[in-house]
Amino acid sequence: MSNPDAEEVFIFDRRMVLIEKINQGLSDNPEALAKWMELVDRHFPFFRVTLREAARWQALRECRIENILSVLERRALDVTDDTRERIADCFDPDLLLRWFDRALTATSAEEIFTDA
Repeated sequence: MSNPDAEEVFIFDRRMVLIEKINQGLSDNPEALAKWMELVDRHFPFFRVTLREAARWQALRECRIENILSVLERRALDVTDDTRERIADCFDPDLLLRWFDRALTATSAEEIFTDA
């Protein structure tokens, strides 16, 4: 006979994984993410904090990416499609911040990726 408490924990863990995977998949679509968060908030209130933190991080990430690209462009540095894609594909908050700091003084857009 199985332990009901262990089964409940297993189900909770499976739901958490599923919700997080869906959340990640929707991270590039703000409208869908907002609708998803609304549904999860209504049916799984214990996930509110996790999803709100993820949405907050996504907004911060997008802002940092826009700031890096804006600084590079305002400094009249050539930003190739590869450079733009590399910046946009970054999910490391510390790395995005380092790239922003480097963008302020770099002599080329690609220089933000080099460790000095």
